[in-house]
Amino acid sequence: MITVEFQTTIENGIIKIPEQYQEQLKQLNLVKVTLEQETAEQTENYLQYLLKNPLTIKELTPMKREEIYEIA
Repeated sequence: MITVEFQTTIENGIIKIPEQYQEQLKQLNLVKVTLEQETAEQTENYLQYLLKNPLTIKELTPMKREEIYEIA
């Protein structure tokens, strides 16, 4: 098994293999591809987003500690 990692772009559904790897990958019958796309949305989870952009609700009354732990 050969493992090669490189960055490239996909053009018209075709993954272009860099020239330095073309010869060594020519004889392979099976290729495994992992696609990664880094965007601001992916690198930041929802909790981080809410911490930076808290929701503001006008009629919200925060619960008191006693109410949070009250057993029904």
